[in-house]
Amino acid sequence: ATPATPAADVGRPVATAACASPRSADQRACLLARIERDDDALTRSYLALIGDMRRAAGGTREPPSVQALRVEQRAWLVTRDRVCRERSRATEGALWGAARAPCFAELSTRRARELDARRARFALPE
Repeated sequence: ATPATPAADVGRPVATAACASPRSADQRACLLARIERDDDALTRSYLALIGDMRRAAGGTREPPSVQALRVEQRAWLVTRDRVCRERSRATEGALWGAARAPCFAELSTRRARELDARRARFALPE
């Protein structure tokens, strides 16, 4: 039997066959495909903030603010991965990729909002 599709995934097919397969390689493919899809907004927010920081620094390619953001983002990614593994570990079973994906989506959405809020400081008057 195929597991039920979570309501958040209705109409959003991503590696559907892989997500329903208990094979480790399929679960890895499922999780990576969902992360890629769900990180789109996060990536846009991150890159936009870098652009704003560069403009604020007079066009400098790697001002200290961008360097610090890169370090912060790498640390955030490590923390997100750890948190999502820990959150789902007790209940994930053979479909661990599909079980972890909602956590990744939730935390990425939250992080994108945080980065967008930081961008507001760089808003130019119209």
